[in-house]
Amino acid sequence: MIETLFGYASADKNKNDKKKDASTQESVPQYIQLLDPKKAQNLAILLRALNVTTEEVCDALREGNELPVELLQTLLKMAPTMDEELKLRMFNGEISQLGPAERFLKVLVDIPFAFKRMEVLLYMCSLYEEVTFARESFETLEIACKELRSSRLFLKLLEAVLKTGNRMNDGTFRGGAQAFKLDTLLKLSDVKGVDGKTTLLHFVVQEIIRTEGLRAARAARENKSSILEDVSPDMEEHFHNLGLEVVSRLSSELENVKKAAAIDAETLTGTVAKLGHGLLKARDFLKSEMKNTNEQ
Repeated sequence: MIETLFGYASADKNKNDKKKDASTQESVPQYIQLLDPKKAQNLAILLRALNVTTEEVCDALREGNELPVELLQTLLKMAPTMDEELKLRMFNGEISQLGPAERFLKVLVDIPFAFKRMEVLLYMCSLYEEVTFARESFETLEIACKELRSSRLFLKLLEAVLKTGNRMNDGTFRGGAQAFKLDTLLKLSDVKGVDGKTTLLHFVVQEIIRTEGLRAARAARENKSSILEDVSPDMEEHFHNLGLEVVSRLSSELENVKKAAAIDAETLTGTVAKLGHGLLKARDFLKSEMKNTNEQ
């Protein structure tokens, strides 16, 4: 009871606990540290987690076999400093005196250009995924461009924007323009009317709906289509509905344009540049440093 309430422990019990602690400390192996302790600990944890042996890594570096991307990325981040590499190379004691991370790197530094080989392996392992991403992105962009070029409604939209801009800028140096930059389309919603609500985008779309409604009604009349059999007295509303139906199909016509809009141009450009740089770097390494080694 007294032990539970006040944490009292008998002298014999304290002696036994001290003996256990001493025996535990004696059972923990004391390794010679050649690396930064935190780096050594993280590397040891990674090697256990990925269940990769030193022999597998060495064989991969010599033969060009694939390794887990996570392992390669971490090894490159944890590459020994010049001082640490020198310590590893100069160590002549029993290998068992080193910790798991030191033992692993001790073998690795004996392989010529081990970490440059890792960079090439990492490039090789990620090549397929990144090339696939780039190819699919460019295919989407190409199809989107074809959709835009062949879309009559999109061309009509560009024409309406150009005419509206020229009308608004009539009498100024901006008037009479024959073209405009495509990023102007992004600014249409920023130009508001005197009511503070209607934007230039609203106006352009309404104009297209009106003209497309008239066009659809004219085509139906010429083809004697049943579309005009039940024309309501309010012809303007009828034409508006016809035009709205035509314009609403624009979204489905430009399906791949939506996909292309989601592509990050900077990411795609960076991926292509990274692939090109990595390829040149790998080629130069194979033709220079690796050519001077005795390996085939």
